[in-house]
Parts: sequence; structure tokens; C-alpha cells
Amino acid sequence: MPPASTARRLAAHKRRPEPSTPEQLATSILMVLAGIERHTPGAPAALAFRSALRRKGQDLAEAGGPTALADMLARIRATDPDRADARETVITAAWAGLPQPSDGA
Repeated sequence: MPPASTARRLAAHKRRPEPSTPEQLATSILMVLAGIERHTPGAPAALAFRSALRRKGQDLAEAGGPTALADMLARIRATDPDRADARETVITAAWAGLPQPSDGA
């Protein structure tokens, strides 16, 4: 049986409300990206933000499949063209292994 603190975190994770619209999800992902950008790549906070970004990608893939991932990436790129390439690199690494449009999923 997991320790009480682990059980509380798992229960809180299951209760967390998920963004229900593409706009809310894009805002959430942009906030996570901003968090990543404020830290050096190996910083514990950056690692936590990348983990959160991965979870957001998993949620998005489950809700809308690979097309939703591609649409979100295009939305994120359009939001800040000056940071688009760097953000795409971070997102691509975080979402590696998730269904991609070419997977036909």
C-alpha cells in the first residue's frame, strides 16, 4: 500500500479538472511552456514542467487523437512566432511516442 502522502497525491491527480476547450488547453500548455522557459533545462522545476507538458499531450491525444496534437502545435506556434521553433522543440520532445498524424491513429 502506498504511503498516505502518495495516496493523497494520486487522489488529487484523479480529481483534477481537465480543460474542456481547445482554448483552455492551449492556455494551459502555454503556461507550462512559460514555466519551462524560466528554468535551465536540467532544473527540477523544468523537469516537472516537462512532465506536466507530457500529461497535457496525453490528455489531448486521448480526447482528439493525433490531429488534435497537430492542431495544438500549430496554435502554439501561431501564438508567439518568435518562440515557435524553441517551443516546438520542447513539445516534440515531450510528446515523443504519442500518436502522430502520420500514425493513422
